[in-house]
Amino acid sequence: MAQQYTMSVADRLRRSFQERGIGILHHAASFGIRSVRFWFWDTIHGVETRQRVYVRELGVDNPNLAHAIHYEPSTPEITRVLPMLKIDYENFTFIDIGCGKGKAMLLASAFPFRRIVGIDLSPELILVAQENVRRYRGWGQRCKQFELCAIDATCFAFSAEPVVVYMYHP
Repeated sequence: MAQQYTMSVADRLRRSFQERGIGILHHAASFGIRSVRFWFWDTIHGVETRQRVYVRELGVDNPNLAHAIHYEPSTPEITRVLPMLKIDYENFTFIDIGCGKGKAMLLASAFPFRRIVGIDLSPELILVAQENVRRYRGWGQRCKQFELCAIDATCFAFSAEPVVVYMYHP
């Protein structure tokens, strides 16, 4: 499934130049370092989260797609932010709106949440996230209760339970 989202470096550079113009030079330098870091994380955890997916590649027919942006993996900084919440994690559900391939969910599983829910508009990305959850080899994983929903976030019914809502690059 993830194979269909792969683009050549030349295609990514061409698309990036179209979107960023001359700013691509700064982006290319930072992308190289970031790409290696994300490749390493994916490799040691047995998943595929690093490949960016553009909205036009999703094949989703939804009026709210006009408000969506590309998929891009969350950064590991979430594991430094979550401890700042000072909450009793066992009583909370972690909800990732726009979960994409599920990286933030996998990172959040290092905390003992009651459960982790991922919501995304794209059924294809949800399938990739499901496979990543199945294959994930995370050290110190404390929550293994995952739910993934291919649904428009505006239609998602939040329960009355305490939640931590996460959105990366909304």
